[in-house]
Amino acid sequence: MSTTDRHSARWKAFLRDCDSLVNFVEPMHISGRVTRVAGLVMECVGLRLAVGSACSIPLPNGARIEAEVVGFEGERLFLMPQSEVEGVVPGARVFPVEASVPRPGSVPHPRRRP
Repeated sequence: MSTTDRHSARWKAFLRDCDSLVNFVEPMHISGRVTRVAGLVMECVGLRLAVGSACSIPLPNGARIEAEVVGFEGERLFLMPQSEVEGVVPGARVFPVEASVPRPGSVPHPRRRP
């Protein structure tokens, strides 16, 4: 076996090890916190989402509240819940509901031709 073949084999083994480590790691979940509930409007900080984005707020009892971003002011988002807000506690986590993030190279570039 030549030096080049051994070098290439070591790099391939290293890359396989890196791939197995990356697959082992849990994805990071971005979240914000509920700071205020006033009537039908909830306020949240820690997220930057567009108006119309969907959010999910897990409750201590295991239930979830789905909400939609209806506005913002500075760092605060205003959410409109789609169900009762009973059980929401100060500081409850708010998770954006989004499509899965595509892997690099899986989204076709608009200027590239097949």
